[in-house]
Amino acid sequence: MHLFSRLRRGVLIAGLVTACGTPATATAQEITPFRLTGIEGDVEVRYDYDERTVGERRTEETRETRTSFEQDIFVLAHGYVYHPNLLNLDIGGGPLFVQSELDTNDESNDANDGFFNFLARLRFLEDKPYPFQMFYERLNPSVSIGLVDEFVQTNEKYGLNFFLREPFSPVSLTVEASRSRSEGDGLDLVVDDTIDQAIIRAHKALGPGSFAQLSYQTIRQESRTGSPGLPLRETTISTDTANFDSRFVFGLRRQYRLTNTLTYTTQEEFPSRDDLRLFSDLRWNHSPKLESFYRYTLQDSEQELDEATSQSAVAGLTFWPSETLSGSAEVGAEDQDTTQFDLQRYGTRGSVNYRIPVQWGTLQLGAGMAYNHEDQDATARQANIFGERVVLSGITLAPLANEFVIATSVVVSNVTRTQTFVEGFDYQLVIIGSRTEFRRLAAGNIIDGQTVLVDYAFEVGGTFSFSSFNQSYQANLSLFRYYNLYVRYRDLDQDLRSGVPTVSLNSLENVTYGARADVPVWWDWTVGGEIEIEDQEEDIAPFERHSYSGYVQLPLPFFLSRLRLTAKRITVDNEGSPEDVDLKRYAALLQSRPWFRATLSAEVASEKDTGGTVERRRDTFQLGAEWRIRQLLLALRVRAVDERQDDFVNERSEVRATIRRDF
Repeated sequence: MHLFSRLRRGVLIAGLVTACGTPATATAQEITPFRLTGIEGDVEVRYDYDERTVGERRTEETRETRTSFEQDIFVLAHGYVYHPNLLNLDIGGGPLFVQSELDTNDESNDANDGFFNFLARLRFLEDKPYPFQMFYERLNPSVSIGLVDEFVQTNEKYGLNFFLREPFSPVSLTVEASRSRSEGDGLDLVVDDTIDQAIIRAHKALGPGSFAQLSYQTIRQESRTGSPGLPLRETTISTDTANFDSRFVFGLRRQYRLTNTLTYTTQEEFPSRDDLRLFSDLRWNHSPKLESFYRYTLQDSEQELDEATSQSAVAGLTFWPSETLSGSAEVGAEDQDTTQFDLQRYGTRGSVNYRIPVQWGTLQLGAGMAYNHEDQDATARQANIFGERVVLSGITLAPLANEFVIATSVVVSNVTRTQTFVEGFDYQLVIIGSRTEFRRLAAGNIIDGQTVLVDYAFEVGGTFSFSSFNQSYQANLSLFRYYNLYVRYRDLDQDLRSGVPTVSLNSLENVTYGARADVPVWWDWTVGGEIEIEDQEEDIAPFERHSYSGYVQLPLPFFLSRLRLTAKRITVDNEGSPEDVDLKRYAALLQSRPWFRATLSAEVASEKDTGGTVERRRDTFQLGAEWRIRQLLLALRVRAVDERQDDFVNERSEVRATIRRDF
């Protein structure tokens, strides 16, 4: 028995030494059952005040006020078991106490909640070609949604990662699997998401600049996230993606570079889809002054009741015979077969740019021309688009990608499709000629800066054939490094060859000219601005746009401060539409260092648009102050937004004070 115990112990030690390294490496650091290598942490106290006022000025407004007081303690320990090459540990946690109160027009309630933050990471054999990791974390951070909404969110995540590295393995292999869950609620958003994710990735280096990579990823997301002002429905989205990427650099002078991407994606839930995409690009460097390219793209998609196959091929070259002259030329063809129409397009284009040194600066001249022929055979009046992503910010309009959109078909939802927004309350549609644009409304449930999904139908245009000739010219004169004058001209001529389209062709002529200056005047003072005028004559919706902006940036004689004042005005006159633009914006930004290790910034901005059928105004204010004294942090943040659209008012304000001590 004694001999057997000694033999077993020897085998165990030999195995550990083999896993951790050679004997010389193993003795470099002390071998021990467990060693603590470091401790870090912090104590933080936060106070948060958040107020929202919503309603029409002629009626009673709805007011909500939320205050919270948070105390957070977190300690994180680092260590290893037996040897750093065997197992490294990061384990930490601590309590979070939150006292909150919510006041509304009708009621008031308070709550005392306790949370516990915990984090554990186990990293095995980090210096070996076969490391793996296991992790678990349950954290309760304060998250910001939009400009002002901030609330405590509980995030739980656990999983593992495994790696095989070259040259131990013929390919570099990565395996990752995790589950994450997020819960929280603020005045503007309720969060309830569960995401399961797994990915396998194999990568192989094939010489300098060359590689091949194959990956497979599966994601399943269950969500009940959305605005508290609308009904929520639970959705499940399952997506599987297989992807192959490669790049090959070859030739005696390594003058060829071939890049390929092949992707296959499936999604079961609405909109269910199967997508196959192939992209192949070959670059041939003939000489230091000439390069040609050859590109092929294939996309095959089956989505709900629609099917579409698109192929395109392009060949071209770029050249730069001298430092002052460059250009490009290409020819291409495209074929689309969809449920609603078949389309064939072919054409050619070219451009040239010339830079001329002049006595006080540089003159840049450019020209471009393109010819396209298009044949379309329609079998339906309209085509469908599912899930076009659009970001809605402030009071500005966001366009849809396709023209001749059928307004009654537009459906706007959040990214997880747990909510559908309401036209006239959450957003406003604006149709100008063939373009369809929309904006968020202050009364609604769309957060400033939120990404939304848009489903809609657009008119195909019937069966017809036409050709187009597009030419553009531009000149840019830079003077004394501080001044810039430019003019651009574009002419698009569309010629119907056969058929009777159900939508209008849209030939246009556009002239844009402007001037810009950025001039240092005295002792770090800078004055600048830009004037731009655009006049577009077209068959469907001609318009004229004027843009004026200016700024002054100057140092202040105290506390190492800098002040920047800006003003801007944009007017757009859309002929035949009452939805014009007359936007005025003013802003002031102050940055200062009032004393050592302290920073202060304040920004106030106001923008107002009176050009359309609905008058819109948006005022924002932000203040940030921070002071670090060794390991002590004092921070203050104030943010406020006042949005007005006609008689509707949406006011938001937040104050957050933080005291943090690191150790």
